[in-house]
Amino acid sequence: MVNGNQATSFTVAASRGRTTVTTQSGLAELRAGGSVKQIAAGSSATAGTPNPQGDDDDDGLSGGALAVLLLAIGGAVAGVLYAAFHNNDLNFGGSVTVVSPTK
Repeated sequence: MVNGNQATSFTVAASRGRTTVTTQSGLAELRAGGSVKQIAAGSSATAGTPNPQGDDDDDGLSGGALAVLLLAIGGAVAGVLYAAFHNNDLNFGGSVTVVSPTK
């Protein structure tokens, strides 16, 4: 919580049941479970109980999602290389409509 009496710059990070507040300037408060911690500039405070990560890692990409991501990146790189070596002459067919603003 910041009361607005002075400019305050702070960062909040939450991960696996723990919340950490770091204050760069001003004064912030961390309220958790009935307790209030005042965090002055240059300090930090932590609240919560860490939840250890189990065997199921949901933070990373699964094999299928990683494969799709790599294929998309490969396709983008192939398109850029094709355009670079063919004088930027990409023709997808169809017509082009140019809209000009009027005064």
